[in-house]
Amino acid sequence: MPDSKPANTEMDTPSASSPEVDGAEGRILVIDDDPIICQVLSKILQRAGYKSVETARDAECARAVLSRGGINVVITDIRMPDTDGLSLMQWALVNCPGPAWIVLSGRATFDDAVKAVKLGAFDFISKPIVEMESFLVSVRNALRQRQLLAEQLRLRTELERRNAELGQRVGQLEEAFNLLTEQSEIISQDLVRAELVQRALLPQRVPDLGAFTFDAYYRPGHKVGGDIYDVVRIDDEHAAFYIADAAGHGVSAAMVAVLFKLRLRLYDEGTGRVVPPQKALMEVNRAILRECSAPGLFLTAALCELNLRTGELLIASGGHPPLLLKRAAGGVETIVKTGPALGLADDSEFAVYSTRLDPGDRLLLYTDGITDPGSAGKPPDHGAMLTLLGESSDEPQQLLSRIREQAFGRNGGEEREDDVTLVLVTAGAGGGTLNHESASTKPMPVASTRAGRILSGSNGRSTFFCLSGRCGWTHAAAFHDACRDEIAGGRHITLDFARCTFLDSTMLGTIHEALAQAEKSGISLSLQAVPAEIRGLFEELAMNSVLHAIVDPPQPVPPEMIPLTLLPAPSNRVRRRITEAHEAISSINERNKEKFMDVLAQLRHGAHPDAGPPARPTESAQSA
Repeated sequence: MPDSKPANTEMDTPSASSPEVDGAEGRILVIDDDPIICQVLSKILQRAGYKSVETARDAECARAVLSRGGINVVITDIRMPDTDGLSLMQWALVNCPGPAWIVLSGRATFDDAVKAVKLGAFDFISKPIVEMESFLVSVRNALRQRQLLAEQLRLRTELERRNAELGQRVGQLEEAFNLLTEQSEIISQDLVRAELVQRALLPQRVPDLGAFTFDAYYRPGHKVGGDIYDVVRIDDEHAAFYIADAAGHGVSAAMVAVLFKLRLRLYDEGTGRVVPPQKALMEVNRAILRECSAPGLFLTAALCELNLRTGELLIASGGHPPLLLKRAAGGVETIVKTGPALGLADDSEFAVYSTRLDPGDRLLLYTDGITDPGSAGKPPDHGAMLTLLGESSDEPQQLLSRIREQAFGRNGGEEREDDVTLVLVTAGAGGGTLNHESASTKPMPVASTRAGRILSGSNGRSTFFCLSGRCGWTHAAAFHDACRDEIAGGRHITLDFARCTFLDSTMLGTIHEALAQAEKSGISLSLQAVPAEIRGLFEELAMNSVLHAIVDPPQPVPPEMIPLTLLPAPSNRVRRRITEAHEAISSINERNKEKFMDVLAQLRHGAHPDAGPPARPTESAQSA
């Protein structure tokens, strides 16, 4: 049972999200194979004032509803058993065009996002939906777009009639102006959606960097941005991080930044070696020139390769602002560019700067948006940031906040033209925090590495689930469903525990259930890199089938891993998962049955996780 009260799943909808009167009449269709998700989203929409909300649990039902007509907005999951949301969109474009589509996905790739946008999706939202206010704003804007398009058609028809009847009248110019204004609003919404897709390419968590902390702050300008950054764990010994800034502020700058990320190669699959940063910049420079060469399309970038064991740091910088390095002993160093900006010349070469990060050293990377004077006053120049970095003993995010305050004022200043990105790497700690801020909202902290996480990915032969940190009852439902789906699809499963530090009894029971289901279906499920503490829990609970499934040596984990979606679950679903997991452990032997007897008694007689945990059955089993 959980030690703390889980988040309330009865979503409270802020009053600010209530639709306008004309938007409340729109008809909305929610499509998801999970009836709980359909129910939750339907209830949230109805509470927000939308009177007509219908649900469909598969593509066949959705086609029937869409064929009847009258639907204004469709909210669909991208993964469904009989077909996917993108295929359903393609069908609807031919057979019943008209509704605006909002695509939801928990494990989608960047290619899925691109396909959805090309098919005309109004928005692409990742599950779980953390900011319900943003979700409701997207629905409201989708309805408004339908209304604008209908009004646009009406105005065009009216304008043609008046032209034919009355000729060139002043009213014609007024209507034309209104129409252009509305079209401008639609374009603005398109830019907002493009910003959302671009932000999804930013790192969503800090990988395990051993004794190094990675902190970042990102804020685009008032339109889509040309800044991008990332931090990647390449192998057991190396990590890479970079920052890039494309010229300009519009869609073209954003696309160049995305191309840089997609074409940057940090690891050579042929040789199994890390690609040196200077070579990686040369390759991506050629790719940019080959694929989108045009006047004014270029970017600056700084790419760093860090040896996590020795602290050795290799830096290649293509036309980027100087990197600032504060030594623990007090000195401050400036690391200037080692080559030209990318996208200017095919034969550009880049040198490499070599140094070492010792405990207490700090490395600051930034884009020139932080030094852009704008109209907010005098921003920190290179010398001012050197001084601030050299004098500051603040925590990483406090230091980044002080730099921003000096640039924009304590309240953030007015809207910025240029994008702003700050990256701070500190030696001698661990973890880190990522703050991603939109052009018009408050900072959005991205998940910390200290929290429990489950990542999923595939190497083509097997689906991997990597359990990291403290994994407990809050992860169990999503993990159970994901394993069930993989087994149903006939895919082999590998559970990697290399970074797992804790399992509660609900997760232990869920793992036991997953293995039993896999064996029953003839599917291979193996465990690898199991720490001694976790293996001890398996042994204490006599989970022999799980112990026999441990393999050695471990297989390499796929480089591209996606966080498992933890969708807000109704309390009865949480209680059912906890109950079934403990029943699975209790069924192993009489000793376990006696050990978890009190837990199951409370669960079966209505004890709710919100009410607090029962007496712990065993300290070593760590019951939630």
